[in-house]
Amino acid sequence: MKAAIIGAGKMGEKKAEACKACGIDLVYVDSINEDMVAQICKEHNATSKPWREFINEDIDLIFVCTSHDALKEATVAALNAGKHVCVEKPAGRNSAEVQEIITAHNNALEKKYVGLKVSLNHRFHPAIWKAKELADKGELGELMFMTGEYGHGGRDGMETEWRCVKSKGGGGELLDQGSHIIDLYQWFIGHPDSVNGYAPTYAYRNENEPVEDNCFFRMRTGKKCGHFHVSWTMWKNDFRLKIVGDKGLAVINGLGRHYGKETLTIYKRGAMGKPSESYEYPPGDDPERDESFIDELKYFLECIEEEKQPEGNIKEALDSMKIVESIYSQ
Repeated sequence: MKAAIIGAGKMGEKKAEACKACGIDLVYVDSINEDMVAQICKEHNATSKPWREFINEDIDLIFVCTSHDALKEATVAALNAGKHVCVEKPAGRNSAEVQEIITAHNNALEKKYVGLKVSLNHRFHPAIWKAKELADKGELGELMFMTGEYGHGGRDGMETEWRCVKSKGGGGELLDQGSHIIDLYQWFIGHPDSVNGYAPTYAYRNENEPVEDNCFFRMRTGKKCGHFHVSWTMWKNDFRLKIVGDKGLAVINGLGRHYGKETLTIYKRGAMGKPSESYEYPPGDDPERDESFIDELKYFLECIEEEKQPEGNIKEALDSMKIVESIYSQ
């Protein structure tokens, strides 16, 4: 299989590494980040070329890893060219852009099978994957609620970066890391009936086009609910998630790398606070390792082989975007 990457920031680099791990031939790379393009091309024997020039060439899979304002255009073009696409979350700046991608995908499917995956790699972190497996088996009982915190400390001058500019990012921290939390809630609990939240800007204010650097929000699905906080002002990388059922509790801490060693601890009802099971990922002494992007790509390749649409798809991304927009409107 031949692939190309549009957008060579951190996510583009991750996709290049995943291609290598999965035996995919990375042919082209395009990005405004010329230094990273040169690095990826050197490490993966790829060629730098503008995406509008290679979009119709003999390529099977295109990764779209641009800033949010360019996600829709590149994804629609790739789908119109009949390519399989893996696009970074949140797939666009707003629900209208995500809907355009859905329309382009439906049009492509009228001609032949075309796979479309939104990159929601957190589902493929082993602690989260294992927690979902245990929840589906009934090990936690009937799920009741979820809580979580996700954030980092930002960077000096971050208010000048594209993520802090409304017209480029579409939103701030809720749309950024919050998209992963919303996706995980829907994966474990289901689509919410109601949402509410508060999205202030405390530290990273772009005076011309401000976005939130924090969001505190709740979602409710029938009697089940979730209460979450996402932040660019934690001053340290932090990820904590709890999935609570009437028979047990799953606690996930860390995501590897700068978020600390990834762990899953299961507590069963009646155990007086003693852990029933504990897992550490990855096995051994390498907390820097994060293979979620590799495992996500392996899954997508299986879907392409079987000509089925993956979970973590564009319709789920649209549901998440509508939740974000609902919170922004409050």
